Amino acid sequence: DEKELYYVGPQERLFAVGIEAGSTLKAGIPTPIMSVELKPSRDDERQYDVASDGKSFIVNSLVGPSHSLPMTVVQHWEPDRQ
Repeated sequence: DEKELYYVGPQERLFAVGIEAGSTLKAGIPTPIMSVELKPSRDDERQYDVASDGKSFIVNSLVGPSHSLPMTVVQHWEPDRQ
């Protein structure tokens, strides 16, 4: 209905804030809706979408435990000289 704005804020929480458009834009107090764990993506990919009634959401999230794989750093490496 174009009267609410949705965004992902700190600590990966989805928020809704009421807005009034006129000669100036007036925003209400943000309300947290839910926690989301978004899948890493490029900047141009949508991470979530809201149904036109504002009651349903689709979220591009990780399934299962989210942990980073270990990384090994080798310093002062020199290739074998032949």
